[in-house]
Amino acid sequence: MKRTSRELKALARNALKGHYATLIGATVLLGIFTFILGLLPQTLIRNSNNPFSLILQFIVTLIAGVLGYLLQLGITAMILRMIRGQYFGVGDLLYAFQHHPDRFIILGIIEILISTVLQFPADICLYNAGVNNIGLAMLGSLLMLAASIISLIILLGFALCEMLMIDNEDLGAIDSIRQSFALMSGNKGRLFYIQLSFFGLALLAILSCGIGMLWLTPYMLTTEVFFYMDVCGELDQPHYDDPYTGSGNYGGNEWNTYHTNGYNNGSANNYGNGYNDGSANNYGNGYNNGSGNNCGNGYNNSNNSYGNDYNTGSDSGSYNYGQSNDHDSYNTEA
Repeated sequence: MKRTSRELKALARNALKGHYATLIGATVLLGIFTFILGLLPQTLIRNSNNPFSLILQFIVTLIAGVLGYLLQLGITAMILRMIRGQYFGVGDLLYAFQHHPDRFIILGIIEILISTVLQFPADICLYNAGVNNIGLAMLGSLLMLAASIISLIILLGFALCEMLMIDNEDLGAIDSIRQSFALMSGNKGRLFYIQLSFFGLALLAILSCGIGMLWLTPYMLTTEVFFYMDVCGELDQPHYDDPYTGSGNYGGNEWNTYHTNGYNNGSANNYGNGYNDGSANNYGNGYNNGSGNNCGNGYNNSNNSYGNDYNTGSDSGSYNYGQSNDHDSYNTEA
């Protein structure tokens, strides 16, 4: 199911309730680190009149850019954990440094190379145009516009690479690109529209001297993470309830009922819970009495019950999601 921009934004707003302070704090820290890293080249290398100083300044600038990029990935890791009900904190800003940072660096280099190669003809034209050659300058401008459009289309295919690698530590940069392009097939326009829909809010945030970005940045990133989960099909799993309001397990505090909660009485559509009485359509539950259509349950005094007690992915039952006290993943083995 492809959710609209409006639906994904609603999920993002619901998921952020009660968590804005942590994410804003992380965004502030990221801004401080990025500002300091941006000052390093000029602070460390004051004399740029000789070739050696220029080369050294380029190297320091490159290193600072890589460090800033890796820190930004920490925000994405935080949001993924937040949505899934896992523990997260400001310390997750260092996530990329602790989980094979070379993968992310290779990915960043590939993206930069693509943009640089596409813009190279335009740069040559604009460099040689000078002041008097208007025709060459116009050609360079047209080539720059074309390069920007082509680069945007190509890089939209890379949109899911970082989240795929965060979810799978063994996934390399090249494999993540393959998977991202496969998932983004037919979805590039959706993501572009989602990003474009934040233009008005971004303009207001800029007019507020940038203060509004502290609120807008987590909102935008959370929406894009929900887009990733939608494209991957994670939001279509049975443990997800309401795709618009986020009133189910995703996008709110009720996510934890999917993993660990018990003693839910008289409810419906509960997954991974224990001691449910009078429920219907419960999967992976134990000690359910008076329930119907329960798969993977034990001690059920009802009809149509299949599987064993506390079934977490055995051959009996179908599509059991969640393990007891498991905050990290859900199982889909049949």
